[in-house]
Amino acid sequence: MIEILQPEVCDIHMKRGITIENAKEEDLEEMAHLLSLLFAIEQDFEINYDKQLAGISKLFRSEGKVLLVARHEGEVVGMVTMQRLISSAEGDYIGQIEDLVVREAYRKMGVGSRLINKMRAIALEYGYKRIQLAADEENANALRFYTRRGFHRTHLKMYHFKA
Repeated sequence: MIEILQPEVCDIHMKRGITIENAKEEDLEEMAHLLSLLFAIEQDFEINYDKQLAGISKLFRSEGKVLLVARHEGEVVGMVTMQRLISSAEGDYIGQIEDLVVREAYRKMGVGSRLINKMRAIALEYGYKRIQLAADEENANALRFYTRRGFHRTHLKMYHFKA
C-alpha cells in the first residue's frame, strides 16, 4: 500500500510560483533536453537528443502512463514519468517511475519533492500496489532524495540486455 503522510509538505526552501501539471505535447522537446541533464549523471545511458525525443514522444502517446512537468514562468524546469506495469508478486498494477530530473538552478527548492508527491498521489488514486524506480548507485544525491521520501532499497539488482 502506498501511503502519503503529508503530500503538500515539501522541502523548506520550496520556490513559489512553480506548478506541477500534466505534460502537453508542446513540452516534449523541453523534456527531451531535460533528459540529457539526467543522462549526463547516469552511467548506463547515453545522451542522444533524437532518441530521447522519440522515447518521450512514444511514452506521451502510450496508455498507462503519466508525464508530469514542473513549470515556472512558462518554462519547464523539471519532470517525472511513470508507466503502469503488472506485478506478478503484487497480483495487480504497480507504477514504474522514470526520468525524475530538475534543472540545476531549481534543485533543493522542493521541485523534485512536489513531482514525487504528485506522482505518489496519482499512483494511490489509480490503486497501484507499489511504486518502483531505479537510480544510479553512484548518484548519492538521488539515493538520499528517494530514501528521505520513503523509498527503500531492495535486494534486487537491475540487469539490461541490449537487443
